[in-house]
Amino acid sequence: FMRDADASIIEITHKGMVPLIVGGTGFYIKALLYGLSNIPRIPKKIRHKLRAEMKQKGNEKLYKELEKVDPKAAADIHPNDKKKIIRSLEVYRFTGKPISQYWDEHNEKKRYDSFVIYLKPDRGELYEKINQRVDKMLEKGLISEVKKLLQRGYNPTDPGLNTPGYKEIISYLNGKYDLTRAVELIKQHQRNYAKRQYTWFSRANIDLTISPPNLNLSSIKNQLEIFLRR
Repeated sequence: FMRDADASIIEITHKGMVPLIVGGTGFYIKALLYGLSNIPRIPKKIRHKLRAEMKQKGNEKLYKELEKVDPKAAADIHPNDKKKIIRSLEVYRFTGKPISQYWDEHNEKKRYDSFVIYLKPDRGELYEKINQRVDKMLEKGLISEVKKLLQRGYNPTDPGLNTPGYKEIISYLNGKYDLTRAVELIKQHQRNYAKRQYTWFSRANIDLTISPPNLNLSSIKNQLEIFLRR
């Protein structure tokens, strides 16, 4: 992402224009603006071994291991977030150094002169929009889409399918939940994700926060003009 974004930014600025980076995934924006921690490349065999351990022992046991070797990282990771648990443990097992130490050592210097705007919707309204969006996904054929993906040989543990929306429908198709419960869980998990985004952005370096009821285009324009004249 960083390489592709860097190339686009260079191309746009060479044309005398100002690039706008738009998106809701905070980690990608942070990586672009500040770079990433200098963590060595981890051999795939370590990750594969951890995945096998998690499948055999469950994520709770590996999470407890993470709490012992890297309590700081564990405090920021949900006990059910298998991907981040494995990532943190693979770094520790390969380097003998907690991933949180790499985070602390990372010197966050801005790679670009940027002006960051955070569009912060009302939480209640956002949750309702999420609920409506899930209903629309089902109307548009989410169940048949998941069936086709599984028929094409994709595995439920593949990263693309192990996400809110897909994984609950897979559980429904496997008989774990009825459809009503599966839909409830999709909405709940997507609301939980939105809640984590709220938390993430509350800690981020933001130049201007805007809530839709207070949207003032003239004020935003004035602040951007001041920034561009710097």
